[in-house]
Amino acid sequence: MATKFGVKPNNGSDGTNKYSNQCIWLCILEYLFFVLQIIITLTQIRQIALSDGNTVINGEKEEFDTDLHIQALIIVAKKFNLRIYLYISRYDASQNIIISDEPNWIIGESSSHNIVSIVSYGAHFELITSIGERKLYGNKINENAQFIPNVNLAVGKKINYVDDKIVMNQIDQLLNNSSTTERFVAYSTHEMESTQLMIEDLQNELLKCNNNVNVVDVNFNNAIKESLQDRILYLTEIIEKLKKMISDAHNELCDIKAMIKILIE
Repeated sequence: MATKFGVKPNNGSDGTNKYSNQCIWLCILEYLFFVLQIIITLTQIRQIALSDGNTVINGEKEEFDTDLHIQALIIVAKKFNLRIYLYISRYDASQNIIISDEPNWIIGESSSHNIVSIVSYGAHFELITSIGERKLYGNKINENAQFIPNVNLAVGKKINYVDDKIVMNQIDQLLNNSSTTERFVAYSTHEMESTQLMIEDLQNELLKCNNNVNVVDVNFNNAIKESLQDRILYLTEIIEKLKKMISDAHNELCDIKAMIKILIE
């Protein structure tokens, strides 16, 4: 069975003259930016794809070939814990562009819930935002939302004109630190939300114990209540620690951006 779909368009460029035909990497950048809130540049993601020293990647103005360059995509998927669904588009009898209900290729981490859906038109790729009536990514990506896929995700276009290699290396390191911290914030936020759900379950159990009028063994019931209260207190303390760590991480991100701005002045 096949269906219509929605996409976030891109033109294969990061807004500079350096790159073209980089559409598949832009799809990944869009997902990282809007869904995982990770700031990373096109240059950086290409460097990550080449990090094992043996991988072939499409050139700065060369189209991505799934036969030749697939390993580069696998490396990026592993780095960011992504599961990439690649769909191949085709025309139906009414000349509508459609995709199958199931992806044609699945690339990356099989256990990951970070699913990136991408459509291939042959020589061009775009990030899928909806399949049929179903919105993807928790509706975090609007097809019309502004996305500037170069380094100005972090600090502005002036960074593109930094010629000093030492300064540029410093900026790249800061951006790497920023990406790592962004991932930490996302992970810690997820942990905090999961812990809060555990607390709510325990509170419901405690409420049942308190409302139980048919207690056979009062001492046993009190012991259960005490255990539940201790567990709730312990998890509450964990949440407070996570809040502090997330707050510190946000402050660190502000400091990183401030240092980058100083370097590009």
